[in-house]
Amino acid sequence: MENRLSFRQILTVVALGALILVGLMNLSVVLGVIAFVIRILSPFIYAGIAAAVINVLMSAIEKGILAISRKKPPKEGLVTAVSLILSVIIVIALLAGVVLLIIPQFASAIPMIINSIKANWGTISEFLSNINVDPSGVYSLLTNMDTATILQKLTSGIGDVFGTVISAVSSITGGIFTAIISIVACIYMLVSKKTLSRQLKRLVYAYTKENIAEKTVYFFSTLSDTFKRFLSSQCIDAFILGALLFITMLVLRLPYAGVISALTVIFALIPYFGAFFSCALGAFFIVLIDPQKALIFVIVFIIVQQLEGNLIYPKIVGTSVGLPALWTLVAVYVGGQLFGVIGMILFIPIVSVIYTILSENIKKRLDEKKENDNEAVL
Repeated sequence: MENRLSFRQILTVVALGALILVGLMNLSVVLGVIAFVIRILSPFIYAGIAAAVINVLMSAIEKGILAISRKKPPKEGLVTAVSLILSVIIVIALLAGVVLLIIPQFASAIPMIINSIKANWGTISEFLSNINVDPSGVYSLLTNMDTATILQKLTSGIGDVFGTVISAVSSITGGIFTAIISIVACIYMLVSKKTLSRQLKRLVYAYTKENIAEKTVYFFSTLSDTFKRFLSSQCIDAFILGALLFITMLVLRLPYAGVISALTVIFALIPYFGAFFSCALGAFFIVLIDPQKALIFVIVFIIVQQLEGNLIYPKIVGTSVGLPALWTLVAVYVGGQLFGVIGMILFIPIVSVIYTILSENIKKRLDEKKENDNEAVL
């Protein structure tokens, strides 16, 4: 029996090796097939990402409902439905609030920015020439720009923002039908998340050995918990940074406090690089009006960001994933290179779980070696 099993294992290794060799020899075909499969499954991939994000808020609301109604807990289906509806309302409200705050600020800032550029055109023209950009083309674009029309379009277009977002999503996902499939699949995943979890566990245990199934289930359950902690703490941290910056800018009477703070909240969700990008963007807006205030803004931003990063961030986010700074940077870089901004956010909990499990395994192996060495000495 053991010979037969070892022979099967040899055949499996040989077959896998041959399959890998054929795949490497036809790499373009393999990549094409993978791209085709991803394109077919794209609605469900988008749905899964959206569901994972919304589930963080949904789980918190579920816990809150159960904590409030501890004496007489409602039915599970009712709790799920209420938490899902509240989560969707909160997400839409947050998006609407950011859009309604940013667009009017941008609309009012455009004429001031253009006039400031024209007033300081000598310095700007010299800078553009130094970086090999034709100043005459830029100036022609600015002088022919109808700021009143831009202002009118921006302010009147606020009501159509969600229609534009839906159209953009539709074009990205390959049509309205695909977008609808993504939305329906996301809702189904959230409503049936416990059922889906049980089904996936049964599937893993049915088709893999017990020890492999246990490790697989442990990995994904740990990943889910880590992702929830990371995303919730990252959102809290981003809102705290935005609020501190907003209050500080109001006290110092710096321009564009609302729009820069809102952009900071959004960009701060991107680890490491997001906050500094919003700082550069805010400084660009302010420098066109008052270079001295732009310098003050940069100093203030660095101080607020450092205070928040050294005092608040470690307490909120630092303990949520248990990942050293170097590996966090690696996760952000690799995730960004592979999947852009979404990859930057998703790769931190993934690398954190791999790091934790690998650390546990290394510690276990070292302990076993130490025990074996002690036994050998005795």
